[in-house]
Amino acid sequence: MADLEALYFVNPDALLRMVGPAWVLSNPRLRTHVGLDAAAAQALVAAGAGGPESEAVWTSALEGGSGCDRTRRGLGQDGMHADHSGLAEADGLPSLGGAALFGLLKDRCLLLSNQESARARLRPLQNLFDRDSLGRFHQRVGQYVLLEKRVRAHWREWHDQKFSHDGSALLDNAYRLMQEPFFDGYFTKERLEGRRVLDFGCGNGYYTAKFAARGAQVLGLDNASELLEIARANHGAAPNLELALTRSFEEVLDLMAAKEAGSFDLVYLQDTLMLLLHPEFSEASPLLPVLFAGFRRLLRAGGSFCAMEPNPSYWLAGRYGDPAQPYAVVTEYRNPVFNVAPTLDRLLPVMAQAGFALKDLRHPGPPSALAHSGPTGGTAAQGGHAYQAEFPIWDFFVFVPA
Repeated sequence: MADLEALYFVNPDALLRMVGPAWVLSNPRLRTHVGLDAAAAQALVAAGAGGPESEAVWTSALEGGSGCDRTRRGLGQDGMHADHSGLAEADGLPSLGGAALFGLLKDRCLLLSNQESARARLRPLQNLFDRDSLGRFHQRVGQYVLLEKRVRAHWREWHDQKFSHDGSALLDNAYRLMQEPFFDGYFTKERLEGRRVLDFGCGNGYYTAKFAARGAQVLGLDNASELLEIARANHGAAPNLELALTRSFEEVLDLMAAKEAGSFDLVYLQDTLMLLLHPEFSEASPLLPVLFAGFRRLLRAGGSFCAMEPNPSYWLAGRYGDPAQPYAVVTEYRNPVFNVAPTLDRLLPVMAQAGFALKDLRHPGPPSALAHSGPTGGTAAQGGHAYQAEFPIWDFFVFVPA
């Protein structure tokens, strides 16, 4: 007996919306998008209204319309602060119709023969060449860098999304427009002068040097020798700034153990907790509680542990709607695949176990003048300052010894 012919239905996750003058059918979970002309959009709605249909019915319905693949594989290519919905511009994309358009909609999990086919793609990348799985954000960026940009120095790709090539300045994006003003307003000379600061994961030393310039005695630690070379070239002459290469947790713990208890007034991490608590490929190191307990031992009474981290809900959320009033589509929280930032229920127990209590939590945002200046970065439909004014893309934590 021959197998029954597969019947296809529109994915319940799909959103059909207008983006500028064009229709786009999107799958927010998998961040896939197919652009449709009016005839294809109408045919899709009409054919789908009757329930599951065969491939022949879908192909025939789509014959009079056209569409294009607007899925952008290189998520993260515009920087960690930008929109990560995965929607590409339509200009120059090949137009498809009939059977080819049906195949594209099926490949992008917008038409399904069963739910399992879409759910199976919600997993980390299985290998470097995996084009079907959603993957973690950092995996997707790494795949783009290696296969499309063919860049082997991963640190350089990350660095140059945020800083000028020589590391002396921030680029004109959300890091300069949001992170830096917040940092400068919080870590004032009055707060820092005469203090001792441990900058863990200091990178190229840009913010480490800011601590030193405001009168603090600073120790910067990082595991990337290339970034520390930039830091030494730009800031190595500062008399109150010390930089050290620590290639592993063990080297960090040895260095910290050699310091007296209460040696620091401030421990600072920026975009580092996410790598410690939610690493890209594996479980967090079993030495993590020891590391955080070491931070607690190094802080004097009255000292603080501060961290600037991506917001786990909205940093990578899909951005939709009116660019002036965008909305977020949050597709995961407790069981993250694509996301990489730790949620509060993962972060707070680790900090509490190490002897810290949360004192303050803030959401840096753009200055009010920028919040209403229109979209920046990505397509016009994806939102920019307006999104960042409404939804926090960074969290700033202040922990104190309990």
